Amino acid sequence: MILPSRDDVSLVELDDRGVLFCEGQQRLYALDSLGTALWSSLAGGSGEDGSARLLIEEMSFSPKEAEDYVSSSLSSWDRLGLLRKSGKIAKEPGSSSVKSSRGEGLQDDVFAFAGLRIGLRYCGPDVAAAVRDVFGHLKVEEETSDFTFDITPAGGKYRLVGPDGSDHVLADSAAVAVWLKTEILDAILRHSSGTFAIHAAALESPKGTVLLVGPSGCGKTTIAALLNAHGWPCIADDVVLIDSRPRQIRGLPLAYAVKPGSWPVIASARPSLDGLQSYQRPDARTVKYLCPASIAADGGPLAAAILFPRFAEGASTTISPVSHVDALVAILGEARNTSQYLTTEAFLAMATIVRLAAVRELSFGRADEASAMLLQHDAF
Repeated sequence: MILPSRDDVSLVELDDRGVLFCEGQQRLYALDSLGTALWSSLAGGSGEDGSARLLIEEMSFSPKEAEDYVSSSLSSWDRLGLLRKSGKIAKEPGSSSVKSSRGEGLQDDVFAFAGLRIGLRYCGPDVAAAVRDVFGHLKVEEETSDFTFDITPAGGKYRLVGPDGSDHVLADSAAVAVWLKTEILDAILRHSSGTFAIHAAALESPKGTVLLVGPSGCGKTTIAALLNAHGWPCIADDVVLIDSRPRQIRGLPLAYAVKPGSWPVIASARPSLDGLQSYQRPDARTVKYLCPASIAADGGPLAAAILFPRFAEGASTTISPVSHVDALVAILGEARNTSQYLTTEAFLAMATIVRLAAVRELSFGRADEASAMLLQHDAF
């Protein structure tokens, strides 16, 4: 008898569908309601005959239809490698430890977030100003840190050296500030076992944590900055940390990178934006860095809502339901840790957060109207 017996395959049921995650393959598989019921029946020990009877009794299959469906499903799963017992299942690569900076001298700045102290040593005022525009609101008056980054001259450019020995030569101070965000995230992930990151903004609403998920250009930064301006404390501007043990949401509350198209609407709520310096990032996009108006004391164990912003010129503002399965697959598609390896534990942690949240798509053409709708306590 063939059973879905790989010990690195996990199933979560969301709504009336399911998602399989195979850790060894690092792949997700979405199942419809019938496939979910069959997998659960087989995994529960009912066997092929018992599972066929389930289809006959509860789904009104004929005996031949039930037998054919079980057989074809097992053949498909076997071809995908989900039923085979692999002799060698890939294990998560070991993570290198972060070197402490204690005893290595004083830092020019120390910033505090994600429960850590991050030190920076600069080589000049220009690069210090660019970095402080992104991180300055998180500065603390301390002389030692958990780890330190050094920025030194490099023939008219800048060299950024991290605590793990990473070494990057960057063209200008704007590039240093952008690259530093990535390097600090990697250092935090190495320091925090069981933590992974997702691409999302996060805020604290009256109903609880709200995640805004989506790629660059979808409007999440504009919506997040407006909600923050109207009283929702910032948890994260662009990267949310998910702790697997315990299941908890944390964030990196850095300055919002606001693009020119959003300057007028955000400046109407945050007039200080007009006076901020603009930077051209390495991706050739111009941004201004707007510090959050308020920051949440900490994240929380659950998300009250997960929103997928979708900006389209001239579109009306609508909020519509999104399948929990589609949401989970979309979020995990960009999840990462330092090893770029998603564990079963991380998969189950994110599935729990998605299952308990209201999941919605926010379509809009005007960010001010969309944020006003979300500020209504019954918007989601």
